Amino acid sequence: MNTAMLDIDLRLPREACPAHVDRSVWTHKLVYEVLEGRVERPLFATSEVGNDRLIRLRVPEGVALGDAQAFFHAATPLPTLSVGDQSNFLLIFNASKRVTGVRNRVAVTDATGVRDAFEAKAAASGFAVIDCRVEVLPPLRIRKTPARPPITQCRAQVTGRLQVTDTGLFDQCLRTGIGAGKAYGLGMLILL
Repeated sequence: MNTAMLDIDLRLPREACPAHVDRSVWTHKLVYEVLEGRVERPLFATSEVGNDRLIRLRVPEGVALGDAQAFFHAATPLPTLSVGDQSNFLLIFNASKRVTGVRNRVAVTDATGVRDAFEAKAAASGFAVIDCRVEVLPPLRIRKTPARPPITQCRAQVTGRLQVTDTGLFDQCLRTGIGAGKAYGLGMLILL
């Protein structure tokens, strides 16, 4: 049974995010928790508007939004991008790759390698990279239990300009993210 999906826009005040928390990760987790998991994860398409973050998310039509209603304001809808349209973007990218014969993913630690990996993912996600800058970030280490080694996520911040080449793939990319590590807040494409 297919449920009709509805795109809704909401604004989150900038000052609501704790100073020590990555804002993109916080935004996605907050809205996911408020909506009690009734939204596809990760959310998609965020943008800065004044002091607020404008978010578009997709929920089943007719769903009761409960406490999330407090976040809805008269938000200006995000533009719908068509083939050939361009937008600035920001992405915290999982800078790793699979290597044949190696069990775990291998870190990509140089900016050129990250750029190449990102451009390959972009082509499969419905957009071309017109311009991009890469900053390799310190790895994210998460220890689930003291007895086990930490999970390490290699990260890079990629910013620049993209051009949409396939609206279907691009929409999917905005809704589901790009690359690995999405459970750790990586791969959420932010349109600026």
